[in-house]
Amino acid sequence: MAGVLRSAPPALAASEVVRRVLGRHPEYGRGRQRPNLVTEPSEVRLGAVDWLAQVRSLFDTAAAPRLHGRLVVIGLALLDTRLAAQLSGDGYLDAVGAELAEPLDSLLTPRARSLSERGRAVGADAGTDDWRRLSSALRAALARAEAQRKAAGRSMVHIEHLLAALGQQDAGPLSTLLDRAGVGAAGLKAAIAEGAKPLPPPPLDAAPLDAMPPLSGHARQALDHGINLANAIGSSVVNSRHVVHGALSVPGCTIVEALAKRGVHADDVEAWKVPDASTVRAAQLAGTAADTVPVPGDGQVRAADRLGITAEVEALASVLLARETPLPLAVGLFGDWGSGKSFFMAQLQERMQELADLAKGEHPEAAPYCRTVRHIRFNAWHYTDANLWASLADTLFDGLARADAPNEAQVKLDELGEARKKAGVARSERERLERDLAAGAGGSRRAVLTAASVAIEAVRDDPDLLKKLRTATRAPAQTDVATQRLVAVLGAVEGWERGPGPSGACSGRRCCTGGCG
Repeated sequence: MAGVLRSAPPALAASEVVRRVLGRHPEYGRGRQRPNLVTEPSEVRLGAVDWLAQVRSLFDTAAAPRLHGRLVVIGLALLDTRLAAQLSGDGYLDAVGAELAEPLDSLLTPRARSLSERGRAVGADAGTDDWRRLSSALRAALARAEAQRKAAGRSMVHIEHLLAALGQQDAGPLSTLLDRAGVGAAGLKAAIAEGAKPLPPPPLDAAPLDAMPPLSGHARQALDHGINLANAIGSSVVNSRHVVHGALSVPGCTIVEALAKRGVHADDVEAWKVPDASTVRAAQLAGTAADTVPVPGDGQVRAADRLGITAEVEALASVLLARETPLPLAVGLFGDWGSGKSFFMAQLQERMQELADLAKGEHPEAAPYCRTVRHIRFNAWHYTDANLWASLADTLFDGLARADAPNEAQVKLDELGEARKKAGVARSERERLERDLAAGAGGSRRAVLTAASVAIEAVRDDPDLLKKLRTATRAPAQTDVATQRLVAVLGAVEGWERGPGPSGACSGRRCCTGGCG
């Protein structure tokens, strides 16, 4: 294998790697004629080291500590279904496997077994397995392509429908590539017009799909390339960027050629392959830089990884989402400003959602994982002037109560409607209190007059009552202000209850009858 590595070009297809291996080992295959391998322009191309790293992950290191030529041929056939079909002619691939010292199945890792099962799937089973591997964002794009196909009155989804749908993804791999090339959505529209009839306006909504739509030859090539690319780089999920790379790699397509003239090329798709494990870790970022983290989904965060954290993220995600992990479980992530905490969390969220989607789709590799995960974000800085713990509890319960991930716009509308409802209730309550206050003021005056009249009558009937009241009000803490004022008023009419003086004149205090001269 050292000779293959030394003479290999920077990037080559899996079929080219196998051709080089078989050229050095004509003895492989127990005398069977070596297949005539054909390399298509649309095949996935990686560096020789990248291919060997992926092959290494397919065989158990304890059972197969040395990666020799036969294992490389078998491993590349597992990664590339088209190559497997070419090698299987006349039983050549089975003959190579029979030459191994140990049974092939005893050497395979779980990932290799899964790839083997996919390779054996045919017809409807193969289509179902392919569909299960697609990310939710890619499925949504295919649904839009299918709606566009129906609107155009076509019998199959063609490459123009697929590219138009992929170009509609917000901050998606194709729209990002178009913007970087300086052509934008208008450039895509112009390129499509060069190779196909103008498309009708994109549908406002598209019914979700539960199976692969009918695909034309070019669209099928794009999707197969995306699946093979995901296999090649070790991704269990087929993401939009894989299919964008595949669509832009379709040979003999006028639309793809028109995009190439505009500077839009497959290998310019941002991070279309996961960085090598040997990639040098980037220097620590200065500042927070949290606003530069891509939105989790469709592998966008992993594709932008320059910190080399993918392995750590996948290990932690597999533990957090495993059904057998004991609960409750809390994980703390600590680091300096700008060290990549937000990026790590975004990539962790993305990977956990991928595993949950695979588990929901009953994918064998994801059987140990939970099918549903709810991501709830809480930024403590937003609640520094409020009750932090109450705000945290409210955020948690609100996030758990929401239906399956509504879009951001709908969330804002729901929050606005709730705020309006609360404002209406508060307005009604204020008006009611104002009415009660107004009615209470009049009632209080009437109550005071009635109480004063009763008190005056009582003092007149019992002259010692006023003295008792005065004694009681000497302890202000035990009597309220209103009572003290009432006693003072009664004191002002103290002379009244005695009646006229000896000379028949009023004692100088006001007489309640007003009959004294």
